Amino acid sequence: MGFESFFAKSCTAEEIQQTKERCDLILECKHQIEYWKSKLEALEDEQATFIKLARLRIDAPTTWRSLTRRERMEKRFILAALESPELPDSLAEFPSLSFPPHIRLDREILLARVKRPDFGRDLFLLCRSESHQEGDKNVMDRYFFVPPRLRNDKQVILAIIPKYPHVIECMGNNLRDDEEVLKELLSKHPGSTLPRNFIQHFSDRIRSSPRIMLDVVLQHPLGLPALGFCGKELRNDKSFILEAITCGQPETACESDTQVLRYASHRLRADSDVVDRAIAQSGLNLKYASYHLRRDRDLVVKASQQNGRAFWYCLPGIVKDELFDDRDFLLQVVGSTPNYVFKNCDECFHKDREFILKAAVHGLDWDLIPLSFQLDDDFLCEMIIHAPCRYMDLPEYTKTIPNVASAVFKADNPGDEELLEATERCPILLSDRAAMWVVANKAEIISETLQFSPMQIRGDKELMLKAVSTDPIVFDFCTEELQHDQDVILAAVPASLFVVTEIYQLENPDVVRKAIEKTEPNDLWMTYDDVYDSLWSNRQVAKAWLGKGGDWLHDDFPEEFKNDEELLLIVVKNNWSEFAYASDVLKNDKEFVLRALAIDARIIRDVSEELRYDYDVALKAFTHDCRAIQFYSEAEHFEFMVCFARWVRQQIGQHDAFTTEIVRSIVHPRVGDGKCQLGLLNQGPELVKFYTETLSSFLGLPDSKQLIMMEAASKNLLAWGL
Repeated sequence: MGFESFFAKSCTAEEIQQTKERCDLILECKHQIEYWKSKLEALEDEQATFIKLARLRIDAPTTWRSLTRRERMEKRFILAALESPELPDSLAEFPSLSFPPHIRLDREILLARVKRPDFGRDLFLLCRSESHQEGDKNVMDRYFFVPPRLRNDKQVILAIIPKYPHVIECMGNNLRDDEEVLKELLSKHPGSTLPRNFIQHFSDRIRSSPRIMLDVVLQHPLGLPALGFCGKELRNDKSFILEAITCGQPETACESDTQVLRYASHRLRADSDVVDRAIAQSGLNLKYASYHLRRDRDLVVKASQQNGRAFWYCLPGIVKDELFDDRDFLLQVVGSTPNYVFKNCDECFHKDREFILKAAVHGLDWDLIPLSFQLDDDFLCEMIIHAPCRYMDLPEYTKTIPNVASAVFKADNPGDEELLEATERCPILLSDRAAMWVVANKAEIISETLQFSPMQIRGDKELMLKAVSTDPIVFDFCTEELQHDQDVILAAVPASLFVVTEIYQLENPDVVRKAIEKTEPNDLWMTYDDVYDSLWSNRQVAKAWLGKGGDWLHDDFPEEFKNDEELLLIVVKNNWSEFAYASDVLKNDKEFVLRALAIDARIIRDVSEELRYDYDVALKAFTHDCRAIQFYSEAEHFEFMVCFARWVRQQIGQHDAFTTEIVRSIVHPRVGDGKCQLGLLNQGPELVKFYTETLSSFLGLPDSKQLIMMEAASKNLLAWGL
């Protein structure tokens, strides 16, 4: 007899039916459990993905390493990483062959890359390398690759142009004839960052349009060179060339870019009106004028007055010979081309002091200066005062003459090389206070000079104060008396701190404090070595150290500093990760923690466990900085985060319900005579607002300030999938 038969005989039909129903319920419960379990797993996976995406937007290099290979090939993860301030190595040189084509050539990813601030600097594809002179390193030329199917996409090209103008070299033919692309190019690159032949990449229609080309000339420093690529008919159009010349160029344009005449046809180069207008803009345009106009006295004089080097292009003949005999004319042009004028002028000018002085000041070769002037100390001093660089051209014996060497220090802006040379050739200047005062303003040479000065110079407090302020290293050259002078020490800190004795530091802690305050953040630990250990118990010294972003010196700071709220708030502001050294009392002080969170919410990582799960504390953190949420991304925090997100949105919902339903029903009753039963509320909107806030506060609803915080927190939570 089978079990079922025995069971059927020993049980009634009613019992069998009840058992079957119970089994069905058990199976249904099992299915429900499996369903909700799978749904929970799906939600957890979705939440984990949201957290990864949020982390990628904040810190892509660290998060990218934790992704699986499959996730690194997903578009959503790449887009999130491209929103991060810093990129992982594999994306820094993106696109690379390690990514599949559908990723490398994706339009959204391309636009995301273009939006990044570092685009155009780090995100170029290595296209080719050239090796120049033997022994030199390879020179890498980087170009940005635009997929062929996107080269006619106007939105893509317009997005790339502001950061990488060379993209016009590969844009499609449709865009080469688009005036809007050219307009965007010129507006986003008003300087000389464009390739010089940028107009070459546009269509013949654009390059042959007088209106467009005149706009180019008018708007951009490279506008005139662009005329080299304009249509032939424009080069022979007199009205167009005259307008192009009249447009002029900004002062920042290089000299060769102002020579518009070279872009005109040969017919226009022989036109006196065109040439006259061109040399008024730049005398060097005379170079491109026709031969007969380069012998025209009026044009040559006008061009030379605008730029003395234009005289080079005057062709030999009667006019040129006459001009070489004209003293007034030669004085005008000798400053621009001294050697050329001196070699070709009449010998009578070789004795003209004014003429020779002007030529010498502007670079006349020393060998060409007549011997009588080379031996004239007054002439040499006047020349050096106007051009101190000429001191380097003097013969060795002449450099040692005191009044000649001192002329370098009387010049308006002598160079460091000339000053060093003068003090080396004429050491007597090291005792000249006026000369050393000039040196005291030169940071590059001050230490090389003052160390050889006599004691009366190195003991001059006013002079050494100026010198030490310019370069603190000079403190070592001060006399012993000045090295104990507090004014000099304060001017030299932190460079002088290592020579200050322990007793002096203990008696003058302000000197140590100011030394720390003047220290660059990267040099803090060098200053730390110069401070005596006992001074770290001084609160002002510790405050200065922490204010510069220094680490918490747990081996040097006294224990009571861990309870000092002001010091810990400075830590939060300048080096938040060191908040971990705060005392347990402060980490558990809700009021203090809320103040600290308002400075840097990331300190939520180190507060007490109790406060980490306090809704007010979490609200402050999540509102102030969305990065604080990453410290709640572990599995044990999931339940709290879900409950906290629900609480935030419940508070917002209750506030909205109160303001939209209850208050509206009070102010605008639906029945009766239309008047509010609460007479106090019939006194204007300001009183309605006051009573609304009073009622909401009484009911435990968030006020306006809290509501703003909750809405910000809700938005940040949503970014993390909560």
